[in-house]
Amino acid sequence: MITVPACDDCNGQKARHDDFLRDLLVTDYAGSQSPIAQQIFADKTIRSHRQDKSLLGRIAMSDSMTELPIRDESGADDVAVFGTFDFDRAMEMFSLIVRGLYFSFRSVVLPQDCSFRVGRLFKDDLDTWVAFFNDNGAFGPHRIGDGVFSCVYNYGATTEDATFWLLEFYDRVQYSVLTTPAGFKPKLESGA
Repeated sequence: MITVPACDDCNGQKARHDDFLRDLLVTDYAGSQSPIAQQIFADKTIRSHRQDKSLLGRIAMSDSMTELPIRDESGADDVAVFGTFDFDRAMEMFSLIVRGLYFSFRSVVLPQDCSFRVGRLFKDDLDTWVAFFNDNGAFGPHRIGDGVFSCVYNYGATTEDATFWLLEFYDRVQYSVLTTPAGFKPKLESGA
């Protein structure tokens, strides 16, 4: 579990999502290839599902699930399962993670009206984000656990509430998070 200092209210809000985040990451196709994630899946996710406490388990048992044939990285045929997803919950979960990390790293509280854009990154998008951090600098990497979590971030030159994050779980699952304060309009370079 990722733990950073936070207020009781934020800790309580984030705690609501801990099982959801765990299940989301260990059942992600890339995440499920991690030995750490496989152990967590075997020890905790299955038990949570059997006790009907797993939101993703309930989604998996619903009619919204679809199996699609895929080819894995080695070229072998495989099957991936897709279903509906609680995007609002994911947005709140990742926003709380970023709020806590940013406060822990910089002692800066992101405004309550700050907006968050969260995206699951795949190869091409990940390359773009890595290039962005290589070109613009990054704080980090900050690591928690051996291969469990790492992140890099940067913040805007004109406002430190505009932040850019690359979160990585199990050395395999990457998410981007962008934050912008309410009413933020980026200043474009001349000629842009």
